[in-house]
Amino acid sequence: MAIPAAQLRLRSGDTTILFSTGPDTMGKTWEVYHESTGIVVASGRVSRQVMTIGEMNAADAELQNLCESAFAETKAQHDPIGAIGGYSAWDAALTLNGWMQDEDGLHHPICGDVALVPATLVDGVNAILGAVSPPPQWFWAEPGASAGELRVRCVAVPGADSYNVYSGVTLLSNVPTQGWETVSGLTTGAYSVRMAAVETGQVGILSFGVDVEVA
Repeated sequence: MAIPAAQLRLRSGDTTILFSTGPDTMGKTWEVYHESTGIVVASGRVSRQVMTIGEMNAADAELQNLCESAFAETKAQHDPIGAIGGYSAWDAALTLNGWMQDEDGLHHPICGDVALVPATLVDGVNAILGAVSPPPQWFWAEPGASAGELRVRCVAVPGADSYNVYSGVTLLSNVPTQGWETVSGLTTGAYSVRMAAVETGQVGILSFGVDVEVA
C-alpha cells in the first residue's frame, strides 16, 4: 500500500560553489527518505547561477525552495489513490513495469498473462493487482558475508507463500520468508536486485531495484 507521506522526510545540503570567469554556479543536493527505515525514496540536485558573492544567501534560499518543491512532488507520488485501491502512483509505476498489451490481454515476462484488455490505465493497474500480489512496500539488499552471496529482505506481502529474488528479469533464488535471507552461488559482479511475493505459484509484482556488488 501507499507509503504514508507523514513518514517521509527531506534532507538537503552538500552545497557547492563553482567559480568561473563568468557567473558562478551554486548547487545543492536533496534526498527524500523514509523516517524509520532510512531508505532514500528519491534524490536529486538543483543549481542556479550567481552573479556576485552578495547574491549567495538569496541563491541558497532559492535552492532550498527548489528542494522543498521536489519534496512536495515526491510526497504526492506516494499519496494513496482511491481509484486503484489506495495504492499510490509510485505503486502503479511498479505494477505497470514490464507489462505489454495486445488483443489477447496483458503479458509479463515474469508474472505471466492476464486475459483482460483494459480500456484505461487505471483499469490496467486494477486488472494486474486483481490477478497477482502487489509489490513489497519496502525492500533491502546487501552483499553477503561470504563470496558469491547477497542478503535480502522485504516488508511482508499478505498471502505470500515465499519470495522470488531477481536481478533484472533473471531469477536468482526463491527464499522462504520476507526476513533476512541469504542467496548464494552467485558470480562476482553488479546486480540490480528485486524481490516479489509468490502466492500459490503465482509471482507478484516486483519491488523497486537495489544495486548490489557481489564479491
